[in-house]
Amino acid sequence: MAYYYILQDDWYLSPDESAKKAKAAAKKALEIDEGNAEAHLALALEMHWYERNWTASEQEFQRAIALNPKLPEAADLYCWLLVPLGRQVEAARIAGEAQRLDPLSQIGNFTPGSISVFTRQWDRAVEQLRAAIDLDGTYWLDQIFLGRAYEQKKYFPKAIAAFQQALKLDPDHSEIWSALGHAYGVSGNTAEARKILVKLQTPGALSYVAPYNVAIVYAGLGDTSQCFAWLGRAFEQRSYYLPTYFPTDARLDSMRADTRFLDLERRLGLPQAR
Repeated sequence: MAYYYILQDDWYLSPDESAKKAKAAAKKALEIDEGNAEAHLALALEMHWYERNWTASEQEFQRAIALNPKLPEAADLYCWLLVPLGRQVEAARIAGEAQRLDPLSQIGNFTPGSISVFTRQWDRAVEQLRAAIDLDGTYWLDQIFLGRAYEQKKYFPKAIAAFQQALKLDPDHSEIWSALGHAYGVSGNTAEARKILVKLQTPGALSYVAPYNVAIVYAGLGDTSQCFAWLGRAFEQRSYYLPTYFPTDARLDSMRADTRFLDLERRLGLPQAR
């Protein structure tokens, strides 16, 4: 139950609801069996995504991995903690080891490509994510990150096609609509980008919309004020996207020198990269 709830965080449930339920269930599981690796993993994610307690999260990840070294999700999701800490080389190494540990794992094949997107190795990301899709074409995150890599290479038709394919796999996910809206915006199709903004801001149009995903579309349209307004909402709601995507998101590069961006980085509490 803990793992189920935390994986809904800022995707299908609000962070406040998903994280609190995840933490309660994880604590209960650990009362029953302190050696439950999956419970430690759920707690690690809650501490990273919601509490933004970087040190405690890493301790829980390491505990989960020590208890079950063959649990690919623990190693893969640990990588998503390491990247914003500035430990990209370590993250890439662990992701590769996890992939070799379970070559058929869906998340195991996705993670190396996601790390390449976070570290801006666009060609490598395309190669890795296309290989993951060839192995299993049912994972929408593969398509999202492939599209993001294509977009940064200015291959806008390919990026839009990848996002549209992701929508076929999950038409109710705001991150997919957000990525598509951003691609429309930066490629000059502002009319379609604004249609997606309307969809994201219409109550009931999607099951749940994370504020970060609205901000990303405004970034694609070059509307800095609205982008920061929605990033502020994301911070206040303890969005999962801020401690995972925000520190490295290339779609926000034009704003990184802005004092509002620097202030948000400071308030996020990222420790010095080790």
